Amino acid sequence: MRAFGGVLLLALPLTGGGFELAADALAGLAFLLATFAAFALGGAAFLVALFLAAIGGSELVLPIFFDEGAAWSPSSRAASASAEARAFYLASVVDTSSIERKIELLEQALEFDSEFIEALIQKARLHMVHAGLMTGDGSAVAHAAALEAANRAVSLDPNSGGAHAMLAVYHGQLGDWMNSEIEWRRAIELGVNPAEAADHLLVMMAVGNVADAITAMEGSLDRDPMNTLVRSFLLLAYEVVGKQDKRSQHWKRGEALFVTWAGDVTETMLRILEHDREFLRTEVPQEMRGLIWSEGVGNFDSPADGLAAMRSLHANPELVTAYNLRLMTAWALHFGDPTLALQWFRESVELQATGMLNAWLPAFANLRREPGFKDLVRDQALPEYWDRWDWPEFCWRTEGDDFECD
Repeated sequence: MRAFGGVLLLALPLTGGGFELAADALAGLAFLLATFAAFALGGAAFLVALFLAAIGGSELVLPIFFDEGAAWSPSSRAASASAEARAFYLASVVDTSSIERKIELLEQALEFDSEFIEALIQKARLHMVHAGLMTGDGSAVAHAAALEAANRAVSLDPNSGGAHAMLAVYHGQLGDWMNSEIEWRRAIELGVNPAEAADHLLVMMAVGNVADAITAMEGSLDRDPMNTLVRSFLLLAYEVVGKQDKRSQHWKRGEALFVTWAGDVTETMLRILEHDREFLRTEVPQEMRGLIWSEGVGNFDSPADGLAAMRSLHANPELVTAYNLRLMTAWALHFGDPTLALQWFRESVELQATGMLNAWLPAFANLRREPGFKDLVRDQALPEYWDRWDWPEFCWRTEGDDFECD
């Protein structure tokens, strides 16, 4: 396995999830990723977003890449006429210090040009990433800032497909699936190509449209085979639909193509769920070995102690983010407690609804069989969404208003 590149794993963000980074690996990793973004991605417009994990009160930096969707319908105000605004915008793109700094640079860009559409879209995206790494009120504040930025972009240019696509992602993060679908369809009408809108793939998978997401991702990789974020999502999607052979081939291809790539985290999370002790002990890069990981691996031979350690971590309010809750959920399933896993999974989804995509993984079958899972699906208003837009292969209507999920 190569050094870690970055991913929006098991939702982020989906806007997202992932692993903590060891602090002593950050400096070299930040430089490596900045170089990778500038050169390996062929000069395409990529946002370097940051996942921050609060471990023991300290914030750690995890750069990841988002394809901005260069082929989205252009906005008349997408590019700024202000050289100063463009400079601060680009400074935000390449900055790897903190997510707050990246947002601050975008705010400075908007001081020079308050109608800089692309800066507003990026600001909305960053606030949504940040929301998944914050607790309680902090997450709500970040989501509110994301909505303000996305709405501002749409009000300035109602024909900006990128702005409507970002609103679709925002609504998806909050579990407002109906409005997410409406905004997404409007974005497509305005020229957004589903194969080039990586942000929305999480929403598609969260509502169970995994087959459509796979089609979009495969098309995206035909166009841009070096897009590590889409490759990571596809790795996860193949697992969801039971195509383990394709997942394995895809993983090996990513390892052959990239020195750093997003699939490292995806594959590691799947190996946690598969109880692959050898892989987890020997193949996980050092920079991914944070507190939650170490407590999990350190208790391989004692599920009771492993669950106790996870409960102890969960009791720390500073660790209860959507990001960390998804990781705790995986370890709870690994240690054989689907009831506890469902509790933490629900908490993660309430903070960041796109995390529902994890529910469709085969390794989440025991969680789906928990009586409370149907309550979670109802609370997320997914049956109403599916009644309007079609049911996925994982769930179906039965008698009356009831349903089942496999």
